[in-house]
Amino acid sequence: MHCEICGAETQLYLTSVEGTTLKLCNKCSSHGTVQKTVQKLPEHRITQPIQKIVPEVEEVIVENYADIMRQAREKRGLKQEDFAKLVNEKESLIHHIETSRIRPDIKLGRKLEHFLGVKLVEELTYHESPQTQRKDAGMLTLGDIVTIKKR
Repeated sequence: MHCEICGAETQLYLTSVEGTTLKLCNKCSSHGTVQKTVQKLPEHRITQPIQKIVPEVEEVIVENYADIMRQAREKRGLKQEDFAKLVNEKESLIHHIETSRIRPDIKLGRKLEHFLGVKLVEELTYHESPQTQRKDAGMLTLGDIVTIKKR
């Protein structure tokens, strides 16, 4: 069994904390009045397969996309009008992208990258933290939500 405040798997005590009865570990039971020891039930563990942490990858347009795009176009000696025809887009769209009024979507960003030979799309990788995994696994504790005041 797990402590309802910190999630520790240890001997638990039925503890009254400000009118609420909780099953707490020795450390957390100091926040209230211990009523009795919780009897451990025979353990019938259900084994679960170990889950691999699969990083989540998100594609985003780089922050300075407008400057990168404008400089690459100018380096090739192209005017916005000429470049727009080359990539089969409206000149006004190219102008709005280069002035940061419009952020291109990933598909358009990839298309512009191809024609300009620059990097406009980057991949961000997110890894789940152990705390996130615990919450997702349904083991959210009171201690994950509230801050306990010291008396």
